[in-house]
Amino acid sequence: MMCWGVNLRGDLARLSDSDLAAEFDHMIDYRLARFGTAPAVGSLRGLFRYAFAWLPGGRGFIRARWAYQLRIGYFGPFRGPMGTQYLVECEIKDLRDEMQRRVRTRKPG
Repeated sequence: MMCWGVNLRGDLARLSDSDLAAEFDHMIDYRLARFGTAPAVGSLRGLFRYAFAWLPGGRGFIRARWAYQLRIGYFGPFRGPMGTQYLVECEIKDLRDEMQRRVRTRKPG
């Protein structure tokens, strides 16, 4: 599901299909290894686990690593496991969005 916003992730657009898939697999494996079965940030289960530190709202309007860090205050109170989990999940969503964009724009045949 693509959301509206300004996509500043040109770095992902420059990756080959195989590199994009490899990075996606790497991030999924990293999330699983680092955070296990912890609920996704912004999910209903995550709301119960993390209290109101994470309100639903996703990645925000600007799609860029620096924007995600600013959005959650990663340079201050959320520099740690919760902030890192949020950044990893944003990266996974960006990778997924880029894969979906490529599928939609690919010409049949």
